[in-house]
Amino acid sequence: MWEHVFVTSEGPAYARFRRALGRGDLFAASTHAKELAHVGLAEAFELALLILEKEPVRYEPAALRLHARLVMEANLGLADASTALALLAGLRGKRSRESAHALADLIGGDRKLLPVADVLVRWGSRDLAA
Repeated sequence: MWEHVFVTSEGPAYARFRRALGRGDLFAASTHAKELAHVGLAEAFELALLILEKEPVRYEPAALRLHARLVMEANLGLADASTALALLAGLRGKRSRESAHALADLIGGDRKLLPVADVLVRWGSRDLAA
């Protein structure tokens, strides 16, 4: 049997998803994420942070889903899970940079979570004046 892989002129769904994240296009990133069989945890963080920046009213449910996934994938204990949730909430506050860096520190000790920590550090270090 023939197996057809449909690729548009924009490339595979993951490439389109990455490009949309890179240019800060929340609508396109969300649309392309739905086409993917799996979105990695680091990309899920990128998408949640983009939601926070573009449509903050949608951030809370996204952060709660992200927290559940982080707890499961990082196998966080109760204390670290509570801290992670507080830091995710803190990303939308006046101390968002500090929250991003603290969350990166919390999970950065786990090698498989280094890409997530990198996303948080980059986001927390962004130039807010731009």
